[in-house]
Amino acid sequence: MSRIDGNITFLKNLHGETGVIGNNDLKIKRDYFRLQILFNQILNIIKPPLVLYSDGDFDEYIATMPNLLLMSTIVNNDNTYYYNDETQLDDSTIFSYDENLIGNYRGFTNELMNTLKQNIATYYKCKNIEAENVELKTYKEILNDPQQLSDYLRNLKNTRYLFSASATLSTPVQIKPWYLLYLERHGPPGDGVFDTALLAAIIDELVATGQVSPDEIVF
Repeated sequence: MSRIDGNITFLKNLHGETGVIGNNDLKIKRDYFRLQILFNQILNIIKPPLVLYSDGDFDEYIATMPNLLLMSTIVNNDNTYYYNDETQLDDSTIFSYDENLIGNYRGFTNELMNTLKQNIATYYKCKNIEAENVELKTYKEILNDPQQLSDYLRNLKNTRYLFSASATLSTPVQIKPWYLLYLERHGPPGDGVFDTALLAAIIDELVATGQVSPDEIVF
């Protein structure tokens, strides 16, 4: 049970022992429980689709996506966090300390960063598809126009000697050491998106052993 007196809250347990919690401490405690609510009722529900997206499983991502309109109303409703009845947060039978809370938020943040990287990869794929579509549209116009087709075949015949099947790429391909070590340890990532937590651990290891410097770390 508790008794509030001015700026001090007195808490008495079942054994009659009394403790004192200042108003700032009480606010911190209540905000902590609000963070639990935010993770358990919102972030934990949208995390599975994020994982599917970062793995490139877009069909399942769409199929398992919760009702985002409904989720947005929950996120922005003060009643979700008991702002209208803060004493509910003081009920120890409902809310208690969760030692995994920080780990849960860190895990969600890693998945969010994985999803952002997948967004970047998807953006460049779309740009490549757009460029290919422009090129295919040009070929379609050539095929549908006898004169353009005739000119194209004539030009192809006159210039094909410029190209050789034995031509090779002279620019060497370089892989950053952290990506190379990732591939050696964990294999290729799903849809080309490297897991944020695993990659971070490898980068920390390479920096700690002096194999790379922080200035060399680029995306």
